[in-house]
Formats: sequence, structure tokens, C-alpha cells
Amino acid sequence: MLLALLAAALAGGCGGGGGGGGPAITVAIFEGQAIDPVRLTGFGVDLLARQLFAPLFEFDLLRGELRPVLVESTTVTADGLVWTLVLREALWSDASPITAADVEFSIKRALDPVEGAQFVTPLYVIEGAQAFHQQDPGAVSVTAEAVGVRATGPRTLEVRLRKPAAYLPGVLSLPNVWPVPRAALERHGERWTEPEHLVVSGAYRLERIEPGRRFVLVKNPRYFEAGAVAIRRVTFEEVPLEGADVQALRERWRAGELDAMILHTLFGSFREQQADPLLGPTLRLMRFPATFMMVFNTAAGATRDRNVRRALSAAIDRRREAAEFSGLAASAQRTVAPPGVAGAVPPQAGIGLRGHQGLAQAFRAAAGAAFPQAVTITQQPAGSRAAERIAAQWRALFGPELQVDVASSESSAEHFERLFGPDPQAQPEIMLLGWVADYPDAFNFLGDLHVALNPSRLERPDFVELVEQAGAETDPQVRAALFAEAERILCEDEAAVAPISAGLLAVHVQPRLDFQDSLSIGRWRLR
Repeated sequence: MLLALLAAALAGGCGGGGGGGGPAITVAIFEGQAIDPVRLTGFGVDLLARQLFAPLFEFDLLRGELRPVLVESTTVTADGLVWTLVLREALWSDASPITAADVEFSIKRALDPVEGAQFVTPLYVIEGAQAFHQQDPGAVSVTAEAVGVRATGPRTLEVRLRKPAAYLPGVLSLPNVWPVPRAALERHGERWTEPEHLVVSGAYRLERIEPGRRFVLVKNPRYFEAGAVAIRRVTFEEVPLEGADVQALRERWRAGELDAMILHTLFGSFREQQADPLLGPTLRLMRFPATFMMVFNTAAGATRDRNVRRALSAAIDRRREAAEFSGLAASAQRTVAPPGVAGAVPPQAGIGLRGHQGLAQAFRAAAGAAFPQAVTITQQPAGSRAAERIAAQWRALFGPELQVDVASSESSAEHFERLFGPDPQAQPEIMLLGWVADYPDAFNFLGDLHVALNPSRLERPDFVELVEQAGAETDPQVRAALFAEAERILCEDEAAVAPISAGLLAVHVQPRLDFQDSLSIGRWRLR
């Protein structure tokens, strides 16, 4: 998922409303929220639906691991092609059981071309999924029956794959396959998300929608972990993506009306927020499965020579850049898959090029006549200051022998079209890219991004083979070793990519609220 989609704001307030007794909070979130999981279009706009629907699996941001939620157990055949999922005993908010048939319906609905769901390509690992999804919505010839998902019992689901995929649980954590109640959809059609018709499985149910797109949620007593839910009422208020009244939000924070805010960079960069007398003391930076990286065009332009790429990559002081961006040098990244996702290489493994001026100069000398006289870093429009900071590092190290320019694409759409388009000649030599995990597994970064999309145009069959082997491998240690070797080729040997920093999410928390490093409010506590 491209980092351009990372735009979300969250704020909580204690005080108002608390009908039904018990703690109540108010949450401000960016506009564009969807109730129906299949309508979700990216991170941040899933905050409302996240409270209403329990997923099959969930990525735990605090512990950096995937955990089962509605799934009780999984088994896999020896060839890795057939998974059996057993669901826990759980109820919808109308007291009907959550069944494997609901899950089958939900996965096939996400793939239905008529629905137009986004970010479902990871589901193509399921037998028949790609052929079903890629049809013309107006001329469907392949039916949902061709998709390799079927309920074999009330709580038992069989998933057949076209190739072994140890990362399937991560894929099944995708928001657009969060189970939805088939009976309610069939009974009410498009009106099923209206409060009087909505049937949910999560910690909260939707009580009403007030004018101004205020969503009032109350605790769902039939949620399978209802006993652990401490916040009884949540009111979500949508905030415009552009033109938000930042000063009003600051005043509400100062007055103690808001308990938490997840606003990313609404109040400025992380460093600016840290230095803010009002916001700094309550800022928390939590781990987030994303990586900010520099992609070199290995097929055309000034970066075709790998020693040129190695020199430029080694010349980046990643710890300094990470500290400039977030205030945390420890978020510096030398490999593509960030800490916490399954299969990620731990920093202590020493894989990837470190920022070292002597090493950079050695690679520059090895490049010889191939070392360019000028390079350009291309960023998204209204990009961060990272490109200018890195350009300054290169100018300082390589001197007047290297002219470094910074350019911006005309639009985000153009930026990604050039990055992932078919013609390497149309791609700038150096481009900045942020990638947010579609699902929390190294395969999403190495397989889905750097093999399937291949923005660097790298031609290394051994790299592809390692990634595919890791994707199929079920032994965690063997899998980690395969991914580590793939990272070494991509980020060190070929230096096709220069990872810069791992993802962080800014959370402002008042002392009275313990948010448990979770975006699921059902886990929050008031101190």
C-alpha cells in the first residue's frame, strides 16, 4: 500500500455524553470513513469499521506480531496448498452465530468485480481469485464458485491456494475481508450499514449517526471479549482532509476535552510536534508497518551501475535522517521489511548498507567513469524535506563532482505511474517511495512490491527465487534466513533500494488514558 494513503486523525474526549453509564470518549477522524469493510480505501479510513468488525487475524502494533482474533486454529496440508481454519465460537450483535459461511461470503464479496474493492491483489494467492476478480463487471463469466474458499462446517473454512503461501494469515488480516453478516446484507441490500439494520461483530455497535457525520458507538455486549472492553461509548467526528481547524483542536486538547489524538503530521513533522510546548509532552511514537525508501532505476539512466547505487546508498546517514524526521535515530532502516512484520531481518543481523563516508567513497572509486556528474531525486508533490536533506549529504561528500537536484512529480498518480509503469526509460533514476504494509509480512515488501511490481527494474532471478521460497516456507527460522539473503541482494549487493527509515505513527495521549499502542478502542483503558 503506498504511503500516500497514510492520512488519519484520531482524538478522544472524556466528558461529554457517556450515555449508558461508564467511560465515554470522543474521537475525531479524517473524513472518508467507511462502515462497510469492502469499501475501505486505505489506512486511516478504517478506524470506524475497525471498532465494528472483528477480523480473522490482527496485527498487534505493540508486540509487532500477527494474532488470531476470530480464528481459533489453523492446519495446513503437507504441500502447503490447503489451509483449514476453525473459527472460535462468537456471535453477531443480533445474537446469531458467526459462521464459516459468513467468512466465505465475505472473502468472495471482496473479490467480486462488481464491488470494486481496492487492495485485494494479495488475495490472488487463493485458487481462482484472480480470474474471478479481474473480469469485466458487466460481463462476468467466472462465478464465485471458482474461488478456492468454502465452508465445510459451521465453524470450519477451507482455503485452497494456487501456490504455497505461509503468509496467508497476514493476507486474511486485510480490512476488506473482515467478515460481514451475509443474512443482514441479503435482507437489507445497500441499506445494511444504516444503524437500524447494521449487525456487527466487534467491540462496538453503531447506535446512531448524528448531523455532521458524527458516529455514536456503544459497547457491543455480544462481542466475544466484551468483558475486557472498558470504554462504553465512543463518538467519532469526521474532520476534513484539507482545511481542518488546527487551532480549535489545539484548544480542545489544552482544555482536556480530548484524551488522544492520532493525527500523523496534521500538527507538523514529528520533530516539530516534539518541540511543541503543548503537544510535545504527550507525544508517543508507535511502531507502524511501513518503510520509507529510495528506489534506484537499475535499467536506465545514471544509476545503472551498481557501484554508483552502492556509493549513493552508503552516503546516506540513515540515523541522522531518521532523527531529523522522527527524533528517533533507532528508526533508521537498512532493509526493506520493517521491524515487527513476520520474516523481517533484525537490525543486529547487519544486512544492508550502513551510512559510512569511507565506504561510499570506495564504491565511488570502484564505479570509475560510470560515476555520474549529475543525478536527480524525484519525490511526490509536497514531499517531505528528506530529499533535500539527502541531496545535501551527497553534495557535502562528493563535492562539485556531483550535481544533485531535487524534482517533484506533478501528482501522486503520475509519481506512481512512472515508478511502476512498463517503460524503464520513462522512470527517473532515483525516486522516493513510502510503502505501508497491506498485510504484516516481509513477503508484502519483498514479493508483492519488489518482485511483482519491481520498481527498481532489478533483474536477479536468484533474488526472485529466494523470495518465492520464503513465501512458501512454513519454518520461521528457514523463512527468515531466505528473506535475509534476499534483503542482502536487494539492499546491499545490488543496492537497487536504499531503505531509510521504518514507519512510526504519532499518537498524542493524555495521562488519564492508556491506549495500549492499539487502534482498537476496545483495548483502551482510563487510568
